[in-house]
Amino acid sequence: MNFKKTNLYNGKFLRVIGKEFQTKTGKDCLWECVERSNVRGIVAVFAVTKKEKEVVLTKQYRIPHEGCVVETPAGLVDKDGENFTDTAKRELQEETGYSADKFIYVHGGPFNAGMSDCVMDIYYAPDAEYVGFEGVESDDAEDIEVIKIPLKDLVDFCVKKHDDFTVDIKILGTLKILEYKGLL
Repeated sequence: MNFKKTNLYNGKFLRVIGKEFQTKTGKDCLWECVERSNVRGIVAVFAVTKKEKEVVLTKQYRIPHEGCVVETPAGLVDKDGENFTDTAKRELQEETGYSADKFIYVHGGPFNAGMSDCVMDIYYAPDAEYVGFEGVESDDAEDIEVIKIPLKDLVDFCVKKHDDFTVDIKILGTLKILEYKGLL
């Protein structure tokens, strides 16, 4: 399919693009979508604690949702010289104070394909241990609460309705992929 792209808005982190195209029936259409600026990718980390076998999650206020969302630790691959695995390691410690010796690539793909060109790469960090936040840069815009859910209770936690937050649907998809690959 051929597109005529028009830049509708340039922000610090996002661009809004208009893509003009013709449908297979010949109708002219415009699709508005979002592209990331100044990043090479996005990573998320599904971390499980070494002893307790708990999944390490974050709970933070998300302005687009006007409420709190529980998610896996995640972040942008935006630092010079930092690869995707290093970004996953950094984000896990920055957001939760946890670290792990192994980071296993799980899967990657689009996660909001109707609106964005963003692709997320997911890593599995088995045997995560709390190491603290010493020497870690923090993002002033992030006010993160760490939540640990026993692995055996994760599905129930994710599908239960919560009054004060929502749960990111990608958690369940990642759990299923990890089980399918025999990593859990």
